[in-house]
Amino acid sequence: MPEPGDNVTVSVKVTNTGGQQGIYTVVLKVDGVTVKTQDVTLAGGTSQVVNLTIVAGKVGSYTISIGPLEINMYVMFM
Repeated sequence: MPEPGDNVTVSVKVTNTGGQQGIYTVVLKVDGVTVKTQDVTLAGGTSQVVNLTIVAGKVGSYTISIGPLEINMYVMFM
């Protein structure tokens, strides 16, 4: 578990299921607030892993989301 001030990397695989090139904006939210975005350009039928790094906040529980995906992150002092 991260401690306050630690870097935390969140990874997500983005896939273009269409037949043509497209741009998708990956939006990373912490407790519903947008904290980082990244545009990804993908050819049709391809995938790419996108890594977004944020800094862990105060001790506590946070909900991290990208699109419909959600995880809980716990920041602790060890």
